Amino acid sequence: MRDAVYGMQLGRRLREMHREAAESIEETYADDLAPHYADLAYHYGRTEDTDKELRYVRLAGERAVIWYATAEAVRFFSRALELTSEEDLPERYALTLAREKGYDLQGMREAQSQDLMALEHLAKVLSGDERQIETALRRANYAIMIGDYSAVVDAAQTAIRLARTGQMAHFEAMGHLYCFKSETGNVLWSRDLNKEYDIEMPIWGIAAAPLIVENKIIIQIGGSNNACVIALDKRNGKEIWRNLKDDANYSAPILIKQGNQSVVVVWTGQHVVGLFDFDWSKIDLRCFDVGLAIWYLTHWNNELDGIIRLAESLLFLKTYQSTLANLPHLEPLDAFELQHLPVMINLANFFVLNWTVSDYYAIDADPGEYLVYLQHSVRFNRWFMARGNQFIQEFLINPLTLDEN
Repeated sequence: MRDAVYGMQLGRRLREMHREAAESIEETYADDLAPHYADLAYHYGRTEDTDKELRYVRLAGERAVIWYATAEAVRFFSRALELTSEEDLPERYALTLAREKGYDLQGMREAQSQDLMALEHLAKVLSGDERQIETALRRANYAIMIGDYSAVVDAAQTAIRLARTGQMAHFEAMGHLYCFKSETGNVLWSRDLNKEYDIEMPIWGIAAAPLIVENKIIIQIGGSNNACVIALDKRNGKEIWRNLKDDANYSAPILIKQGNQSVVVVWTGQHVVGLFDFDWSKIDLRCFDVGLAIWYLTHWNNELDGIIRLAESLLFLKTYQSTLANLPHLEPLDAFELQHLPVMINLANFFVLNWTVSDYYAIDADPGEYLVYLQHSVRFNRWFMARGNQFIQEFLINPLTLDEN
């Protein structure tokens, strides 16, 4: 009996000590808790405070994803699922999706398959088509990874079918596009794409099914003037963007996620191409100029070549924003522009890379000078694709946004 009482007292004291440790971390590092999420999850787990442990174990998983610690992310998300109520289906869906992506990066196909089946079940139980579309795209990604290309097509078509909610697009072989109201069958608008885009018509006509993403209808038509692939506004049929000079193929575009960016994958008559699905009309071109300026604020030598100098870049951005805040006719970069600034910085890198290569062959250039730019651009791209995108977001954009709020 004495040992049992002693054990209970010791256990209670240990829980109190872990809580004190957790609360001390929260107080000491209140302005920057992110690096301590894992420690907080550990300590609150020892206090049997399920709500606090769940909160921090999920945050630890999300941070592990940012830093490409995939095995740790999977472990944290698995623990979060253990702590989450079976009745909280939206939360279980989100956590399972996060873990499935981790298994995908690890190449753990059997575990990934199990999570995909769980996701598909949860998506059907929960209302709305968005999750079913998301799981269909994850299924397509899985099929690509295991080389089951017929399953890729099936999953992509499922996503397309689910995306056609509320409005339906019908595309005839000779380029006539109609948008119907699904409940009534009334024609909302139509376009004669063959006439408008001067299509070099294949012998089979235009056979690729449209891809519907949010309010965009993305179609492969093989039009003239850089219009192999076009995106139209689903609400009125107006053009949002166009790209590629290739001939049309009969393969439907699909949507995938690369990092945190939506990419439209198209198999044209000549190439397989990934296009960023981005509405450039929503963003001021000065955002690209700011991205180019930050690109130049990178290290240009030694082992840090190609990595952004954080302090200088943050100072530049803060100065830029504060200066514009005091000008009468030009606003600072808004939240949407700041959200896409990492992409603009990377596009600036490709802009310089294109200039480097094209200018080198166009003029009598000094090879040494151009080699420096070429090497710098390649190293920047490797850093950006590995972790630079999330690095810029976490340590450059987020602090700036917090300061403004």
